[in-house]
Amino acid sequence: MRRLRIAVLASALVGSLSTSLAAQAPAEKNPLDGNADAIQAGMGMFRNRCADCHGMDARGVRGPDLTQVWASGRTDGGLFNTLRRGVPNTEMPAVGERTPDDEI
Repeated sequence: MRRLRIAVLASALVGSLSTSLAAQAPAEKNPLDGNADAIQAGMGMFRNRCADCHGMDARGVRGPDLTQVWASGRTDGGLFNTLRRGVPNTEMPAVGERTPDDEI
């Protein structure tokens, strides 16, 4: 279940916010939490975009163990911001401004 949650959060964090809302703070709770279709899509996106560094089980390879990051109190909004902006001076890239919020 933890893998599903991480996959969903990594790929569908803020759901269907409009472009005008993108400049505002992201939702603190993932609006797609529990959505089976979003979970399935998120798993695929995580495998394609994140698993090389974070591992298929999100327990880390080159990148940090996301299960521990999440257990330390990370919020949906915080994860969204990390994905959108990346982490300066690390291998964690920003997904870029062209990536729709609902894919993040």
